[in-house]
Amino acid sequence: MHAGHRRFHQLWTTRAFELVEPPVTALIVDDDDALAEALAQALAAGGLQATTALGGGAAIRATQHWTPHIVVLDIQMPGCDGFQVARAFRTSPRLVLVPIIAHTSLAEREIIERGKAAGIDAYCRKGNSPRALLRLIAHLTPTPPPHLGST
Repeated sequence: MHAGHRRFHQLWTTRAFELVEPPVTALIVDDDDALAEALAQALAAGGLQATTALGGGAAIRATQHWTPHIVVLDIQMPGCDGFQVARAFRTSPRLVLVPIIAHTSLAEREIIERGKAAGIDAYCRKGNSPRALLRLIAHLTPTPPPHLGST
């Protein structure tokens, strides 16, 4: 593939997203604990509050009584993969509109059809700078402009 045609992050949906009051809360779902923790630290450095869930089952349990603003979801996980997690979230009234980003080492062309069918909103390739992921999160969780101080 020609380098100019490689895409590392892509929006899959055209729906509008609600404004989010900062701080933006993110749920990072991955079966690699070290990678999830490193990503959580990178998102925290970008101003987000990040929580990790080790695998799909843990993600579903974590959201039983808590609703994140956004989900960063690995696809290849044992037991309950990212597509199953996304479908479960889309059946929950509280999570149906929460943006989901597929964060995977799989190429976009390999998962886009199943991802869209499962309700995933966007794709970001693992292994790239967290800046691309942070830009995508900012697009999917817009925050209101800062209030001007009164004089």
